Amino acid sequence: MPNEKKIWFFRAADGTETGPLAESGLHERVVSGEIASETPVSRGDGVWKPALAFDECGFDCLVLRTEPSLDVLGPFSREYLDRPDILETLPGEGRFFVRSGTVVDAAASGTPGSSGSALVERVLSAERALRDTVGKLGELGKLLSELDAAKKALAAKSSALDVANKTLAATMAESGKSAKDLADAKKSLVGKDSELKAAKKSLAAKDAELDAAKKSLAAKDAELDAAKKSLAEKDKAFAALHGDAEWMRGAVSDLLAEVGRRFGAKSASDAVPAPEVVEPEIVEDPPKPGPAPDPERERTAKMAALESQLQKELRMAGSAPLRNLFKKR
Repeated sequence: MPNEKKIWFFRAADGTETGPLAESGLHERVVSGEIASETPVSRGDGVWKPALAFDECGFDCLVLRTEPSLDVLGPFSREYLDRPDILETLPGEGRFFVRSGTVVDAAASGTPGSSGSALVERVLSAERALRDTVGKLGELGKLLSELDAAKKALAAKSSALDVANKTLAATMAESGKSAKDLADAKKSLVGKDSELKAAKKSLAAKDAELDAAKKSLAAKDAELDAAKKSLAEKDKAFAALHGDAEWMRGAVSDLLAEVGRRFGAKSASDAVPAPEVVEPEIVEDPPKPGPAPDPERERTAKMAALESQLQKELRMAGSAPLRNLFKKR
């Protein structure tokens, strides 16, 4: 039939798969004997079962052989048994038993059955055993299908493993090629590590020197602060002494004028000339080689010269009465 769906496959004893076939093509191969009851058959869904499990294959007949001993042959397809070449091979005393339970003569030469109900019961028992076998064969077909799937998965994994092995071999070759570079890099790293340790040691020494320099600088700063404080005190004392000297000069000048009036100065020309105010001359020693000048020492020398000048002016002012007058004033 041209519109039949080709969905049937069968697997020969050597593992060769044939298909897809239409149901008529499947039936032709059953009749020809190419497909036996145990031949794996698939309906196109990937599940393989013995042909006996499919009603479309038509394995409905058994052959009962009574001589030399009771034996059950089959199952077979009725069309297969109807072939003359197959019919000639059957035992003459054989009988056909269809799965529906109908009993017919196996051949024209066959003798009528005389074994009675016991023989039929044995045949029916064999039929029940056959059905159990069909069920087990179905399970076996399912296991075979799972086994095929497992084989395919194993083949895929084997292919992937081959690829991984090739990749690993290439990687190992590349690793071997770069082993020398790695050794050189390690040797260079050891050298750099030694240089780093030496640099750290030198840096620690420099840090120690820097700490010592900081401490020395702090001591110098403390000395400088003390010197600045002492200098400020000297400046303050010098300013006070300078003010006293200025006041004393004015007082001496007024005193000399008063002396001139009291002791008979007739005119301005007879007046006792006021003592010439001489700024204290500070004689500095010529520079000598050695340490730098000390500002505090210079200021002390200036103060000593000013005090000496002041005493000189007091001596020029005259006698003891004048000093007493100065005190009263």
